[in-house]
Amino acid sequence: GGPPMSWRDERIARRYARALYQALPPEARRPAVERLTDVVTWLRETPGALEWLRHPLVRSEDKLALLERALEGADERLVRFVRLLVEHGRAALLPAAADAFRAEVDRADGRLRVRVRSARPLPERVREQIEALFLAQGYRGVELEATVDRRLIGGFVLEADGRLYDASIAR
Repeated sequence: GGPPMSWRDERIARRYARALYQALPPEARRPAVERLTDVVTWLRETPGALEWLRHPLVRSEDKLALLERALEGADERLVRFVRLLVEHGRAALLPAAADAFRAEVDRADGRLRVRVRSARPLPERVREQIEALFLAQGYRGVELEATVDRRLIGGFVLEADGRLYDASIAR
């Protein structure tokens, strides 16, 4: 939820994600993805949580206290990463940075996350064709997330590996 991010913010979030990726040894990356995903899912599903995190009048110390509690027991480097985001006034970028970090780890593992928005539910045959297309490009695994977008009259929008393919007709 929340306002769409600017290209600049997306770039900054990716930079933070890359720094986290480089700070963690390979065996700590997938657990960090899982932990960050849990925290971001909690933030997205808790009414008002993301807005609170984005709000300029909420003190950084309060944001940090909440996030550190959510990350209790996590790898210290992950906690430092979140602390850095908050201290630099970038707490609102946490969901995007988490998504970018997951993409970075998936890429290193040869896995690809594909998001498809379509006017109608994707038939199983089409899902299989999309997965086969990316597997043929050398990916070892494809995670396909398909959603119906009522704003579309026909076609689809596919997002994979930082690229957007728009073959849709919007209302």
